[in-house]
Amino acid sequence: MSLALALLFFALGVGQRTIWAPPDSYEQSVAEEVTTPVLLLDNTVMTYHDGAETLEITADGPITVIVARTHDLQGWIGETPYTLATGGENETAELEVFDEGDLGLPGNLDNDLWQEFLQEDGEVSLPMDLPLGTSVAVIGDGEEAAPSDVRVVWPNAATYPLFGPFMTAGFVLLAFSLLFLAIGLSNHRRKRGPQRATAKAITRRERRAIAKGKTPAVTPARQEQLTEAPAPEAPHSDDRASGAEPTGSQEATSSDTEDRAERSEGEDRA
Repeated sequence: MSLALALLFFALGVGQRTIWAPPDSYEQSVAEEVTTPVLLLDNTVMTYHDGAETLEITADGPITVIVARTHDLQGWIGETPYTLATGGENETAELEVFDEGDLGLPGNLDNDLWQEFLQEDGEVSLPMDLPLGTSVAVIGDGEEAAPSDVRVVWPNAATYPLFGPFMTAGFVLLAFSLLFLAIGLSNHRRKRGPQRATAKAITRRERRAIAKGKTPAVTPARQEQLTEAPAPEAPHSDDRASGAEPTGSQEATSSDTEDRAERSEGEDRA
């Protein structure tokens, strides 16, 4: 059970950084074609998400970016047709076209009222952190339509508050499962008891008793060992054919040897 819970918490922790991880960044982009010489990015677009934003623009020609207070930009644009972009849902800015006028852009692009003025060719990436009441004007060459490939990007500063607790809980449960496994194996070995001891060798006295057909006075366990022991070998046929009988000295020597062996076995038992 502990192991299953540990695996579950590991999966939840990894999922926090993979499956359920939020996007790396947020953005507001222009999804429609701009048809006017000026694209005015309202402050609602530039501050749609918290944190510092980056303005990214891509075009085939020159790009001019003007950062200033909203009312200063609107006064400078005057009756020039322009497109106003405001913050919208689903990462797409909402566009509104003002084309009542037919005048071109004023000649003084570089103005003292601007907070920032930038001219590039082909691509612009401008980090900024605009305050309220500030907007951005995007202009192409001043005669053709302004660039349409415009987006404002914010890094995602979201954290993963549950990643650490999930992984910690998983490691703790894994340690408990290993501990319970070790305890279970120890108990299992203890319940099995000691293994059967190796049988002792049959003594000389027990061999003589078995040869005479007698049963030695031993414990039941020892009796079982004696029963399983092989019977003593019969005399060799050559010995029977010779008919030789042991001499008296040989019998005495054999008897003395057996008596000494029996005394030694008795001392060992004592």
